[in-house]
Amino acid sequence: MRSRHVVARQLVQLQIEGGTIPRLGSQILSADQQPVGHVTSFCHSPARDGGIALGYVRTAQSNPGTSLRVEVGEATPAAMVTD
Repeated sequence: MRSRHVVARQLVQLQIEGGTIPRLGSQILSADQQPVGHVTSFCHSPARDGGIALGYVRTAQSNPGTSLRVEVGEATPAAMVTD
């Protein structure tokens, strides 16, 4: 940030499809399976009926509604950036 005057990563909330809960440090992937960040915390949300996570992602993928994927073992369930 100091040399380029741009924030490289943003902390975002992710809603994860299928109730899957990732592990701390799991990779967050773009729609084309490229790494764009990592999970910092996670839990199951009864209100949202699924897994939610916080993670740092590249600023370009931090807008609400952005579709991403999260590595959970061998699977990569869909995740969406939420408000």
